[in-house]
Amino acid sequence: MKLASGLLLAAVFLAQNSFAQEQPKTEEVPKKIALGLSITPAAIQRTNASTRNGLYNVKTPFGPGVEVLANIYAGNSGRGNFVFSAGFLSTAFKLQYRIPKESFEPDANRDQDNRDIDNILAEFIPKIQAEYQYRFSDQQVSAWYASAGLSILYTPDGGGLFTLSRNDVANGLIFYEENSSINSRNRPWVDLHISGGREFRLKSSGSILLGAKINYSPSHFSNGTYRIIPNNGPSVTGNFKLKTGFYGISGAYIFGRTRRVLQG
Repeated sequence: MKLASGLLLAAVFLAQNSFAQEQPKTEEVPKKIALGLSITPAAIQRTNASTRNGLYNVKTPFGPGVEVLANIYAGNSGRGNFVFSAGFLSTAFKLQYRIPKESFEPDANRDQDNRDIDNILAEFIPKIQAEYQYRFSDQQVSAWYASAGLSILYTPDGGGLFTLSRNDVANGLIFYEENSSINSRNRPWVDLHISGGREFRLKSSGSILLGAKINYSPSHFSNGTYRIIPNNGPSVTGNFKLKTGFYGISGAYIFGRTRRVLQG
C-alpha cells in the first residue's frame, strides 16, 4: 500500500514538473498601432477688443471649451511614436464691457456692464491633428511623456454673420449690438501645441495619460464689430477678433498599448 502511494505521488510530481517545463514563456511588447480617446477641458484664449475712441473697458475674457479627439498611435515600438487624431474643439466666447458711471450725464449710481446679459458665442470646430510623443522612460508601470505637434481647423459655416442686440433701459443702456463673421476668410487655419504629463500602464494592457496642453493659435478665425450706445453717455464702436488658442488639462485612454508574444 505504501509502495503504491509513493508511486502515485511520484507520478503526480513528474507530471506537474513536465507541464511546467512545457509552458511557453511570454513577454509584453508595444503594439505598432494602437487606438485611443482623449478629452481636454480648456480655457479658451482671451482676445482684447479694440475701441476706436478709447472709451470703456471692452474685452473678451477666457471662455470655457473642450477638445475631444479620437487618436491613432503609430510606430509604437520604442519610447517615441506618432499620434494622428480627428475630432472637434467646442468653444464659448463672450464680449464684456464696463462703462464708468462718470461717463453718464448726470452720473449714474453705478458702473454699467453686461455681466447679466447672455451674449455668449458658442462654436463647434472640427479639427485634425498630428504630433510626436516621447516617453522619457522604459518603465512598464508609468513614465513621463512630452508631445508637440500641429492641427488644422475649419468651420463649415464660413462667412456666416450673426447679430446680438440687447435693450436695457433700466440700467441706462439703450442699445448694444454685436456682429461677428465666423471664419470670414473661409479657409482652414493651423494651430500649434505642446503637451506633457504622465502615462500609467494598466494590467489590461491599456494606458491612461494625464497631463496639460497648451494650444497656440497664430491667426484668428472670427472678426467682429460692436456698437454701444448708452443713455446720456458717449457711444463707442470697435472691433474684436477671436482665436482658438487654449490652456487645458487632458486625459486620454489607449486601448491595448501592448500585446503578449513568445520570448526568444
